Amino acid sequence: MKKNLFTIIILLIISCNSLEKTITDDDLLKDIELESFHDFGKFIWSRKKDSTIYFHLKNLKIISKKYSKGNNNYFSSLQKYLYYIAYKYEKSKINKGLTFTERAYIAGYLTDFLYRNRSKNDFYKDKKIINRLLSFEYNYRNRYNEEFKKHDYYGLKFLKKHHLEEYTHLPPLDTVRLKKMRSD
Repeated sequence: MKKNLFTIIILLIISCNSLEKTITDDDLLKDIELESFHDFGKFIWSRKKDSTIYFHLKNLKIISKKYSKGNNNYFSSLQKYLYYIAYKYEKSKINKGLTFTERAYIAGYLTDFLYRNRSKNDFYKDKKIINRLLSFEYNYRNRYNEEFKKHDYYGLKFLKKHHLEEYTHLPPLDTVRLKKMRSD
């Protein structure tokens, strides 16, 4: 009886771990349709039963490994997803009810991951990934700043380092002269 129970427990553990889909080349963001962003996000993070967000480290390791072998498509897809979750998600028709706090956590984690995994000789070396969260085009800059500080940057050292480094160099929003659009 104990042997059967042990076997059943092992099978349950294995089946629970197999629910997480593994990312492949076919899953990368090739277009900018909202459904593809939503589907790509399933490879990056999920909710636990208690509603906390967790990241699929197996897939993030695959992205890191592919990137280190010269496949920039994985890194590029993750950057596109970061932009989507940070700015486009709220207005999306397939919005799945993430709060701003949850989006900030996901965006912060992905920003930290992208900084940790870029190489010194790559295409993205000089890009300031954090600027995705500090853009002048959007009113989110101060919201992200407040959220990151409130949660002590979620314990993510690269997020904290790059955010503090870049945020302190930016002028206050009320002093920024915005370009006039042609229709003005």
